[in-house]
Amino acid sequence: MKHLLAAAIALAASLPAAAQAAADEDMTVDPVCGMNIHKSTAEYSETFQGEQFWFCNLNCHRSFKETPDKYAAAVQKVRKASYLVRQFTRPAKIYSNTDTQFNFLVERNPAFKENVTWKPKSMSAEVTVQAEGGKSVSSKMTFRALKEDGWFRADARYLLPGRVEIRARITFDDGEYDEAVFRLPIVPGAEFETGKENDGKRMDMIIQHETMRKLGKYWVLTGEELLKGKEGAEGAKKNLQFVKGYQKYIDQMVPHVFEDELDEFKSLNAEFGKALGALEGTLNGDDPGKSLEEWKRVEALHCTECHMKFRWSVFSDLKNYPVVEPDKK
Repeated sequence: MKHLLAAAIALAASLPAAAQAAADEDMTVDPVCGMNIHKSTAEYSETFQGEQFWFCNLNCHRSFKETPDKYAAAVQKVRKASYLVRQFTRPAKIYSNTDTQFNFLVERNPAFKENVTWKPKSMSAEVTVQAEGGKSVSSKMTFRALKEDGWFRADARYLLPGRVEIRARITFDDGEYDEAVFRLPIVPGAEFETGKENDGKRMDMIIQHETMRKLGKYWVLTGEELLKGKEGAEGAKKNLQFVKGYQKYIDQMVPHVFEDELDEFKSLNAEFGKALGALEGTLNGDDPGKSLEEWKRVEALHCTECHMKFRWSVFSDLKNYPVVEPDKK
């Protein structure tokens, strides 16, 4: 079994217009975790009150089926529910001090059976940003209509982490209008990464995903430094401190699982925390080769094991997970 330090997914920098339009039409948002996904490749979907929803994994689908009323609100209904409004951002999360593209799709609601003669024509928005620390700022956002029916786009940048409320006003071609309100977190950009930036914050699903992304980022950087031998020892120690910082937040998370699985989730995290402590001890022993082997061991026995159940939903019972230790590959 080979252990890769990183898996790179390359996206085309620019797509032909027709291909981009088709990709946009295929996009939707997972109402449970807020991820942007494609309908055509989503393995799980569910219809609720005549409306179809798509999910990034089995656990999101399960959570939705348990409490559909809670999650269906992620897609707004306007004009007496004749239209649905979905929002997407590029990148997939709103990062502070980073240019963000906001895309809104206003599409016919297939569950609305009455005759509809109106179409969305334009969109504007009142925006309120609540920055961390309490400062509130209001502004306006102007959208441009895209060639594809129902798509509207705007760009913005928010300097500080916090939360943003976008009160979108959709005007129809007959002069009537309606509003859809979306409240989204502004995730701290790279300049805010300290390993402690989530202290005291509520861990909503987007923040949870972002915390795991950062943990993975610094975990990979730790391995890359270890590949340099003694030259990378100090860099590995520095990056491991970030890993340990973000690992502590996992105990505050509520994953996409049933409550009776939370104990197992926390147990795996406790084992992961102990393994990180052991890796730190090896790093302090000044043996880069041994530290790299320990890094590989932790990845095989802890990182991958947890992902197999709680991220990829491959194993419902981890006793069936065929662990192969690095020295036995």
